[in-house]
Amino acid sequence: MSSFVGRVGAVCIAVAATFLVSAPAHASPDSNACLTVANQLPDTVVIHLENAFQDEWWEVAPFTTTILTVDDQAIASDDGWVVRTPPRGTWYFDSALNTAWGCDGSWVFTTY
Repeated sequence: MSSFVGRVGAVCIAVAATFLVSAPAHASPDSNACLTVANQLPDTVVIHLENAFQDEWWEVAPFTTTILTVDDQAIASDDGWVVRTPPRGTWYFDSALNTAWGCDGSWVFTTY
């Protein structure tokens, strides 16, 4: 019986890990926050968003940090950001970043 329970437990852990790895990366809402991507990977990453700007996509070159734009305007949201995975990454908010673009700070998504 214990080997059956062990196999079931292993399957549950594998399924849970799959969902955690494939879950979208999310940044909390912040007023007029822009989105910056810091690609720390040796490959170009393609960024797709779940909420705002769903029909857009951006390619970010290896080891490059860039603010995401549409028609040469920084994209901003009051609702936060959700980046589809892959890529995986972490978030932090910088209230002083990209204010020259008209942003009240930026969420930075750093790929890993």
